Amino acid sequence: CKTAKRKDNGHGCSQLSLSITEALSYSCDIAAGLVFLHSHLIVHLDLKPANIFITEQNVCKIGDFGCSQKLQDPVSSGP
Repeated sequence: CKTAKRKDNGHGCSQLSLSITEALSYSCDIAAGLVFLHSHLIVHLDLKPANIFITEQNVCKIGDFGCSQKLQDPVSSGP
């Protein structure tokens, strides 16, 4: 995975500098990953920036499945 370019925001934290195109592409990658996981009844339970990795091909991947769980039965989110 590659290291992202970061800027100090003056509060001791870094912010990732992304174009709108990159942000949209990364968001789609993450959403597709979640759709795949959920279609296999897997819930991540610890999705956060530190658990998103960017490959050399500029694709976002979800990682760190230490807290994830496999559900036994599909659960409806509807009323």
